[in-house]
Amino acid sequence: MRRLRAGLLGVLVGAACAPPATPTAPTEARVIGGDVDAAQLLAPGVEAARDAGAVAFEPVGARVMVEGEQIGTFVEVPDDRCLLALARGGDSVRDVDLFVYDDSGDRLVSDEAPNDAAAVVLCRPPHPSRVYVAARLVTGDGMLALGIMTVARDRVDAVAQVLDAKGRHQSGTGKLDAWPGLEQAILERRRSLGGRWDDVRRLALPLEPRVEAAVSFRIDAGRCVDVFVAPSDDVQGIEVWAVDHTGQVVARARTPSRDRGLVLCSGSRFEGTLFVRPRHSTGLAAVVIAESPTGTDAILARFASLGVEAVGTSALLPLDQAIARLDQALSGLPAARPFGAPGHAGIAAPGVVDVTWPAGCNRIDVVAGEPMGRFVATIWDREGRRRAEALGGEVATLFLCGEAGKGRLEVRAEARPGPFAAFLRASATAPEALVARPQAAGRLSAWLEAVRGPVAADAAAEAKALTLSDGRLSFSLAVPAGSCREIALAGETAEGLTLVLREGETVAASLAGDHLVAERVCAEGEPRELAAELEAAQPGTALVLGRP
Repeated sequence: MRRLRAGLLGVLVGAACAPPATPTAPTEARVIGGDVDAAQLLAPGVEAARDAGAVAFEPVGARVMVEGEQIGTFVEVPDDRCLLALARGGDSVRDVDLFVYDDSGDRLVSDEAPNDAAAVVLCRPPHPSRVYVAARLVTGDGMLALGIMTVARDRVDAVAQVLDAKGRHQSGTGKLDAWPGLEQAILERRRSLGGRWDDVRRLALPLEPRVEAAVSFRIDAGRCVDVFVAPSDDVQGIEVWAVDHTGQVVARARTPSRDRGLVLCSGSRFEGTLFVRPRHSTGLAAVVIAESPTGTDAILARFASLGVEAVGTSALLPLDQAIARLDQALSGLPAARPFGAPGHAGIAAPGVVDVTWPAGCNRIDVVAGEPMGRFVATIWDREGRRRAEALGGEVATLFLCGEAGKGRLEVRAEARPGPFAAFLRASATAPEALVARPQAAGRLSAWLEAVRGPVAADAAAEAKALTLSDGRLSFSLAVPAGSCREIALAGETAEGLTLVLREGETVAASLAGDHLVAERVCAEGEPRELAAELEAAQPGTALVLGRP
C-alpha cells in the first residue's frame, strides 16, 4: 500500500511539473460566438464626454452593417437631466447619422454631418420623457455602435462643445457641413421667417444646363414647408418652381439673391414636386426642406415679400356645393349671412364687391367655386386701408374687429378665374381689448383657427393688452402638471417680435415673427414655471393670449 501511494504521488508530482501541452491548431471551422463591443468602439467619445461632465454610459448595441442599415431603441430621459447619444463606426465606415424621434415619429434632433461619428444632446422639458434613438450607417460598411450617457444641465454645453454634438440652440444638423456658410444662411432665413421649422430633407442635387432636376415633397394639412435652394459657386444662376400632382405650377422662387427660397402652406394634404434648373452651368445645389408646426402660416411675415403660396386647397366642387360643405364644417358657429353679393374673380381683374360690417368682431369666409383654385381675398375700408387679408383655395377666412364700417371685398384669382361668394358670422360679444386692437385681434384669431380648427370671431376674447413702451417685457408662464399651455403674442403697432422662454438657465424656446409669435408648452410629470422675455424691434401695443 505504501509503495502504491508513493507511486501515485510520484505520478501526480510529475504531472504537476510537466510543461503545458502545446495547443493544437483547429482542423475545422468552428462557431465561437461573441458580440461586437460597443463600449470599445465608442471609447474615445465616451472618455471625452466624461471629462466634460457626462456620466452613466450605457451601450445600446453594436453590430456589423451595410449602407442604409440602422440600430436603435427607446430611451427614457430624466426630468432634470439631459440625454447624450453617441454613435461611431469602425475603420471601414465613412459616414454615420444619428436621429432622435418622439412617439409620433417627429424628429427632435439629428446629427447628419458627413463624419464616421455622431453625437446629439437632448434636454427635457420641453421634449418628452420617452424618445427613440437611432443610428444609421450612411457610407461604407462595417461595425457601428450606439450608446447613451446622462448629462447635468449645467454641463450640457461643455459636453456638446467637446463632441460637436447637435441639439443645442441654433446648432443645425451638420448634414451639409462641407458646404461653407450654408448652415448660417439657413439659420438666418429661419429667423427672418419666424415660427419653428424642423428639417425633413437635405440633399445635394446635381444640376445640368437645360435639364430640370426634380425633388418630391409633401405638405401635411394645416402646415407649411420652407424650401431653400443654394447653388454651388460654379453655378451662375438657377430657376426654382413647384408643381402639384396635375403638373400645374403653384409657386416660383422670387428671392433676388443667388440662393432661392419659397414657403408653401396648405390647408389639406398636398403632394408636389420641386424643380431646379440652372441657366448655363453645371454643378450642384443644396436643397433643404423644412416643415412647420400647425399654425405657422399665421405667424409668417407678409406673404407677398416671402413668396408664400396657399397650395393644395383648390376647389373641387361647384360653388353651391362648396358653400354647403362650408356650412356643415362651421355648424357650431354663429349663423351666417351673405357678405356682399356673389362675384367672379379673374387673374388680371379681381372681383370687387361692396360690403358693410357691424361693430365688434366678425368672421368672413370667402368660398370659391370650381375652377378658380387659389386666390387672395382682401377687405379695404373707404379710406383705402387694408383691414384684413387671407390666402385661400376653396375657402379663405378673414377676421375683422373694430368699429362698424363700409368698404369693398376684393378677390383675385391666382390660378384660374372663377365664381366666389362671401359670408359673415358676427360674434355676440365684442371684448374691448380686441375692438381697440383690430390688427392684433385678427392675427390671434387666424392663429387659433389654424391650430384649433374653426373658431368664432371672438375666440381670442381672453387676450390681454400689452404696451411695450421700451420694446421689452418680462413675465412668467405657469404650466400645471399633465397639461399644455398655448401662448401667442400679436402686435398691433409693435413689430419684429422675439419671444424667449427660459426654464432656469435653459432656453426652452426662442421664437421670432414679424407681427406674431406663438408656442405650445407642455408639462408631463411635474408642473413647470417659465420666464418669458418679449422684445419688439418697433415698440408699441400688442395682445397676449395664454399669459397667466
